[in-house]
Amino acid sequence: MSRYHIEPLDERRAADLAQLMRLGMGSRARVGWWRRKYRQSAIGGRNHGFLAYHGSLPVACASLFPYRFELAGELLLGGQLGDWVALPAYRHTRAFKLVCDASLAAAEALGCHFLFGFSSDVSGPISQNRLAMRNIGRMDCFEIPLAPLAGVRRHWRRRLVAPLLWRRLPRDGRAWVSDTTGWGPLRDADYWRAKPTIHHLTLAGGVALIPGDILRVAALRGDTPVPLVERLAELVALGQRSGSRTLRFMVQTGDPLHAALTTLLGSAIPGWGIGVRTLRGPELPFDTLQLLYADYENI
Repeated sequence: MSRYHIEPLDERRAADLAQLMRLGMGSRARVGWWRRKYRQSAIGGRNHGFLAYHGSLPVACASLFPYRFELAGELLLGGQLGDWVALPAYRHTRAFKLVCDASLAAAEALGCHFLFGFSSDVSGPISQNRLAMRNIGRMDCFEIPLAPLAGVRRHWRRRLVAPLLWRRLPRDGRAWVSDTTGWGPLRDADYWRAKPTIHHLTLAGGVALIPGDILRVAALRGDTPVPLVERLAELVALGQRSGSRTLRFMVQTGDPLHAALTTLLGSAIPGWGIGVRTLRGPELPFDTLQLLYADYENI
């Protein structure tokens, strides 16, 4: 009989996941954040998480986040793997294998055509060894430090000024148009409902942003004539007014934006690896798969 048991992640177990993430990853996210993350998937319904317990102690987790993709007019289902974590003493035990296997079984039950995921130097080898993922590229980081404005201190700008500022910014209700040239997730109403922290704004030619100490650019609209230099200037000004310390992009290698930001800002900071695995059907043209920061399951 196994010393571990696996349970699906539901509302009742969000506190266990928060505890596991705090002890295993140093995460400070609150229980409500984890509960919200799993409540709504990008295709409707819930996301799929699995917790391994040793007795009553949550010791490992792995999850599946389904997305619709559009390729040459055909809809495909892809499953993003995420929230891989185990307590240090359990990282090389059967507990982690069991939750990985549960995520894979969920993908197959949903009818996913392929798996994909973003990985660090630590999780990359795990995804390759345990789930037979192969690397197809990288999401690199570009950052612009934001100088504080005179007057109200940055802390108080973020606490007091930013909430009022963000409520008054003009929203962009248009259907999303990407600036990528390849294929990727179907960014429809279900997709954006699953990402309530993202704000769609008309400034900077149309942008999807996540406010905070780090102002994260989840995506830039592709149907605008506004030059990138001007878009960056608007985003820097917004970040300063709202008390952010840094403006951050995560951009896939091969995306035209990667080359444009390299020209303007210099070399990128190496970021996450991108892994894929075909589950059914013919091999897909992953060399033209284009992902955005907004597609990352943890925002």
